Amino acid sequence: MNNNQIARTTETFMNVREVEKKRTANGRTPKQKKAWDYFLGFGKVKDFEYDQLVANKLKQDDFKQRALDFCGIEESQVREVTPVSIRSYEYDVADNLFKIGSDGDIRTPTYYISWIFAGQKQIYVYKYLFNMHTFEKQETCDEYFYKDITNLTTGVEVRESIKTNQSIAMIIVAAILIATVALAVVGIIMLLNAKPKVKCVLYNKFDIYVNGGVSFHATMKANEETERSINGLKAKWREKKNM
Repeated sequence: MNNNQIARTTETFMNVREVEKKRTANGRTPKQKKAWDYFLGFGKVKDFEYDQLVANKLKQDDFKQRALDFCGIEESQVREVTPVSIRSYEYDVADNLFKIGSDGDIRTPTYYISWIFAGQKQIYVYKYLFNMHTFEKQETCDEYFYKDITNLTTGVEVRESIKTNQSIAMIIVAAILIATVALAVVGIIMLLNAKPKVKCVLYNKFDIYVNGGVSFHATMKANEETERSINGLKAKWREKKNM
């Protein structure tokens, strides 16, 4: 490499560094900032815009094939029943932010994709979870032998108290106003009125019990396709558990 090549390489590297600094201004990427604004931006980001952020993330990969590859199996090995596919915002997280959209749907920063495959002797449970605020992700694959599964359950759960974006945003604004002496009284009044709002969150669940304890737990919005595939998995488990 000659001196000119070194200079161009160094210049390119510095440009990349500079672009990266701009891209992560204030410690967040534009996508992260938009995700935060959806929950705390007083309607600045609309429901469909946040949905598009999540949809774009989901388009980045073929998650069914990713699940097969991650679990180390071929699709021909898991054709006992139709695979169970679950995609949903994660509702059952204690410190999660929730927002109820104008369409009545509940959205959170955490989203997950699960694929459950039925083999000859065991089921494979894949889960990919990501956070729109932090871009952190978790990816796991577990195997459960039919003989060890003690129950497959579906049902409905209710959380009566959730942390809503409205109360958090009000507290933030109140704190800013209190910091401004001229508006301190207004800020204090807002802070006193910023009581945690109680919302009723209703969601469906699917649990896999292994040796008496819950080994897999999923929350979701109910839909007929997922219900049919879960029922197929239950039927296969009942058939296989005593073999």
